[in-house]
Amino acid sequence: MICMWRSILLLLLSTNVLADRLIRPADQVELPLPASWLVGGDEVGFPIDLVNEDLTAEFQVYRNELPQDDAIADGAQLRRAVDDIISDVVMELPNAQLLTNTGYAEDNRVWFVLEFTSGDTAAASRVSHRLAGVLYRLPNHDQLLFTLWGKASANAPGSVQSDFRVMQSGFRYTGPSADRPFEQSNGLRYFLVGSGLLVLILIITLRRKLVRPIG
Repeated sequence: MICMWRSILLLLLSTNVLADRLIRPADQVELPLPASWLVGGDEVGFPIDLVNEDLTAEFQVYRNELPQDDAIADGAQLRRAVDDIISDVVMELPNAQLLTNTGYAEDNRVWFVLEFTSGDTAAASRVSHRLAGVLYRLPNHDQLLFTLWGKASANAPGSVQSDFRVMQSGFRYTGPSADRPFEQSNGLRYFLVGSGLLVLILIITLRRKLVRPIG
């Protein structure tokens, strides 16, 4: 299987197909594909599977629709959902360690990024993860949640983490959507205020530690 992948990749590299480009691997979505990455799988649709040229990293995209009755109402509820993901998914992985937890709001969507590591018990090494969730609201008030999960083994190239950032930040849903990700008008503002408050608390805490006398 690995030999087959390498033959395909060598052919693509020889024709310059792997230059950075915008791809549309499923209906109504697009994302940039960095050089040295290839779309895997035989079918077009979800989940989307991407692999790097030496098969030391993978990037997957999942799509979930939330009906209006189960939709996330505002930023506070989204933060609680992210906390649940951390406790029920991330921290359940072997030897998991959470590194960052960041939220963003832009245009008609909100998204969060979790960076963490886990243990690969088979290889006795660490796996690096960058997990992003991107939330849109549809005109009928349902929501779309896209999960973009990058995973890299310990021997993956250092450029892989940058590739994850490029693909996640450049991901777009191009179908019809509402102007705001939350139905409540103050939901977006609440999300931004909450994230800013967390940063402010961290800054104050760090400054107190820095000015504290040694000993």
